[in-house]
Amino acid sequence: MSSLLKLAPLILAISACGSAAPRPAIAAPEEGTPPLVVSLRFEEQETDEDEAPETEVTLVLIAHTGLREETPLGIFEGACTHQRPTEGELVRAQCWWGPNTETLILRRERLELVVRREDDEVLARRAVDPEAEIRPLPEF
Repeated sequence: MSSLLKLAPLILAISACGSAAPRPAIAAPEEGTPPLVVSLRFEEQETDEDEAPETEVTLVLIAHTGLREETPLGIFEGACTHQRPTEGELVRAQCWWGPNTETLILRRERLELVVRREDDEVLARRAVDPEAEIRPLPEF
């Protein structure tokens, strides 16, 4: 199978909060190719001086070919930083301002990558090939 045909599943959008139909899994790379890289990207949003800062958080998937897939997860109050993942987590992030804290967790759950708030609310799901090796960034 050509590499181009294997990329077809990567063109599909991530189903955030279960609002979109499920898509085919991201195909596993050919043997010897680098793994699928996953991360959360933080972009500070402009706010007025008297407002709490806000950060837009995006799930980023990067295939072994360099093709990127991005899914916005939302705008969160405060500044966001990566945290050391706990057992079973690929990526953990925390957004906070004053007494308000939001924790975001990316895990591989069976045949999906799932981003949840710490309270278990699902923000995004993405099917992945069971053979796909997944590498989180940053790596702690």
